[in-house]
Amino acid sequence: MDYPTEIPGWLNDSETFYSGGPDKIRPSDGRVMAQISHTPLHYVQVVVNLAKRTFESWSQTNVVDRAKTIRLATQLIKSKTTDIASIIYTETGKSMKDALAEI
Repeated sequence: MDYPTEIPGWLNDSETFYSGGPDKIRPSDGRVMAQISHTPLHYVQVVVNLAKRTFESWSQTNVVDRAKTIRLATQLIKSKTTDIASIIYTETGKSMKDALAEI
């Protein structure tokens, strides 16, 4: 898996990237791996409001549908275990064994 040179934010079903964010440093050698998107201050309130609306909707969802959603998310994570572990390995410098244990 190739590591991206830019790590965007995600809002309203689309990626956004604003320069000026922090660098993601590789712990094993101190090199810059990627630049993380800066989050403009006005987006913070947008995201907080979205989280509140999403929570309200989720809290009204019946337990069977919640369980289905969580099961699907779990299946997706399991299907991407190697990719996720590779990211953990790259970002933290942990061994692949330890990265897999985190998932």
